[in-house]
Amino acid sequence: MIFKSKDGELRLYEGGAAPHYLIVLFTKADLSFPTGRGKSEEVLVMDRGNMDTNASYRQGSDDGIMNPLPVRFSGLINDATYTHALVQLLSGSTSVGSAAAITTAKGKSSLTISGASVATKTFADSSKLAYNLQIMYDGSTDFVYELKEVYFPPDQQTITESEDGVTLDANGLWYGSGGTKSAFTSGTAIT
Repeated sequence: MIFKSKDGELRLYEGGAAPHYLIVLFTKADLSFPTGRGKSEEVLVMDRGNMDTNASYRQGSDDGIMNPLPVRFSGLINDATYTHALVQLLSGSTSVGSAAAITTAKGKSSLTISGASVATKTFADSSKLAYNLQIMYDGSTDFVYELKEVYFPPDQQTITESEDGVTLDANGLWYGSGGTKSAFTSGTAIT
């Protein structure tokens, strides 16, 4: 079976112990994200710039692992309540709909560096909120992908009006771990 965007559901989870989440159903998803994190740089060390048998690689900085990765999705929005909640979440509101207090997901996962699990760090600016993003494609075998610690900078979210409708383009930065799973995480839907 070929998955199509109309078969998809995206959820944005806040970072609480019993998380609240917002459901986004797709019409025109254009979802795009890398499937994994980079690796550390390999630096070639040579003898005074000469390549010989003494040359070797050393591991460079962890920037390739720790740098945030781009996440993008878009959708036609309508006059439903969840549209207001989605715009509030992407704007960094700390209280959205039935979720009285939104908790950041930043600093709540770990990444593997040189074979060791290293906890991610929280933002210095505590007003920045990150979410766990999960997307499920419904089929004979459901496919769920999770990206932890996605931050949506408010100045990078756009709304575009056209004759066909109003489109929200969401642009995030993925800081945490990720991978596939068989089902959505349980929690309470934001209404």
